[in-house]
Amino acid sequence: MTEKSLLHKLIYINYKRKFCHLEWKESFSVENEELDRHHKKLFDLVNTILEAMKTEKSNDTVFITDILNSLAEYTQYHFQKEEAAFLHSGYPFAVAHIREHRLFTAKVKEMLANKNKTLPALNAIRIAQVANAWITDHVIRFDKGYAEYLDRERVLTLSTH
Repeated sequence: MTEKSLLHKLIYINYKRKFCHLEWKESFSVENEELDRHHKKLFDLVNTILEAMKTEKSNDTVFITDILNSLAEYTQYHFQKEEAAFLHSGYPFAVAHIREHRLFTAKVKEMLANKNKTLPALNAIRIAQVANAWITDHVIRFDKGYAEYLDRERVLTLSTH
């Protein structure tokens, strides 16, 4: 067994033990179609990382860089739209929520900056850990907090993506 195959096998074992496919449930909804679509897209990005851990893609530097860039770009887009929605709605915890967004953005930037300092497969594990923890903690639990503040009478125009 080659070193690369052994590393892949260890990654897959780690994947099976710690991570599972993220599945959207209506109970995660913030009751805004556009923001829910954004959250579903984030779930898809995390699932792409998790699926890569089952294959040799987790050893591909280009793939790891691409998924990190996609995660960075889409979270930035989503955060702008989400923050505009809850600032507009008078959400009282907006400042703390924005701080959480900045912390996640900093983690993704750090992973991008350090991606060449370790093996791609180890980067895949780190990305999976950070993104999985963030989406399950932040989106499912934290984002639900602003749902009740969104204006029910008016549909927020957040632009489609």
